Amino acid sequence: MRLIVGSLLYQCVWFAAVYFASSSVFHGLGVKLAVGCILIQFLIWPHLRIRITALAVVACLAGLFLDSLLTVIGIFDLARHVMPYPLTPLWLLALWAGFGVYIAVGLEGMYGRLRLAALGGFIGGPLAYRGGVPFDAVTLGDPAWRSLLIIGVAWAGVFAMLVWVAGALHRWQSDKAPTGAAALRGLTRTLHAFLALVGAGLLFLPVSSASALQGDVSLFSASRRIGEVDLVLRGVGRLRRYMINGCDIALFTPPLTTRQTLLKGDPKALEFVYFRRITGPQFGEAAEEILKRNTTPAEYRKYQAGIRQMSGFFKTVDAGDRYLLWYVPEEGIVLELNGQRQGGINEPGFADVYFRIWLGADPIDQRLWHGMMEHVPQGESK
Repeated sequence: MRLIVGSLLYQCVWFAAVYFASSSVFHGLGVKLAVGCILIQFLIWPHLRIRITALAVVACLAGLFLDSLLTVIGIFDLARHVMPYPLTPLWLLALWAGFGVYIAVGLEGMYGRLRLAALGGFIGGPLAYRGGVPFDAVTLGDPAWRSLLIIGVAWAGVFAMLVWVAGALHRWQSDKAPTGAAALRGLTRTLHAFLALVGAGLLFLPVSSASALQGDVSLFSASRRIGEVDLVLRGVGRLRRYMINGCDIALFTPPLTTRQTLLKGDPKALEFVYFRRITGPQFGEAAEEILKRNTTPAEYRKYQAGIRQMSGFFKTVDAGDRYLLWYVPEEGIVLELNGQRQGGINEPGFADVYFRIWLGADPIDQRLWHGMMEHVPQGESK
């Protein structure tokens, strides 16, 4: 009976947490519903409260470590509204707690069968994360099969560890606790598993951020006409957070523009093609942070109002959407979304400062910068 009830309530926890994960308005509701399902089990099985509490806490700590690590190394990206990057978001911590409770109340038959637990984690872990993709709760890194494989390996170790902890608590409550030496050996094996996971994750960290990351040139035209100015495609870079593709960005300039004149009043345009959902507030937060690195305090104060105004023009985009950010001296800097003008600012010097987000000395991504600047020559003048 506990297996059936525990399984049903865990499915409720999973659905409540994942379904509302990507909602900026209702994500808190999903967490509350998940916690409610956990509390129900705490109330209906009072003799298991110690085990339930312990497994919920241990599972949350394991999830905080594992998912934060997998986020950092680019295995996936998670919908988040409260917890800062790369920490495991609240909805997923609630899901981890629910999973720990499920082990405590419904999986006694697996205690002591660590190989079976490892196999279950290797299969079930990737399925759980893949199930969150249609709800925009999870974005898998490229290629998806490699991300799922790494998730499976990680979950094989973590699931086995959680089952071992549950079994140890069960034996302790049954006055059959292992000896101190046996417990120490078990903890040592768990520590070794985590260290191996960290080592495996480090293998997938980017080796260098200086080389160009080329985008898909076929997504863009070879030239553009902005007002009375003809611009040509100079390069395409890809903005990627580790293994997760965000967008391709193409740089257009007049044919005689050089790297020396690019941010000194020359007309220019950046065209963005998105591969995943990006919310409007994310643009503003990133813009302010990067521009603080690329301006003097006096410059930032001078243009701060314009920077915040530009941030307000950016809307939430989905895969396939296109932004066009362009500048010509007569009209200033203008932002278009899928061909529709969102707004613009015509203030002397502002455009060259704003384009530093992507083209400055310390841009949003160096590999993206190299990709876009592929065919922009060095030079002192036009």
